[in-house]
Amino acid sequence: MNRTANKARDLTLGQRLLIAVVGLGLIASGIINVVRGRLHYLTYWHAPMFFPFLILIGILFFAVAFTRRK
Repeated sequence: MNRTANKARDLTLGQRLLIAVVGLGLIASGIINVVRGRLHYLTYWHAPMFFPFLILIGILFFAVAFTRRK
């Protein structure tokens, strides 16, 4: 039986760059809207979403993209 089958793999460079670009887009979207004075937007289910929370999600994407697993 292969013991390495369940081992978590590191992300490739392309995957890291894609995650970083998505994170940057989320951060930029959040900052632009906060600067414009809009703190909320409506989701598909018409629930308000807080833009600073979107910035936090973007920062978490960056953390995933630039940290290494051991």
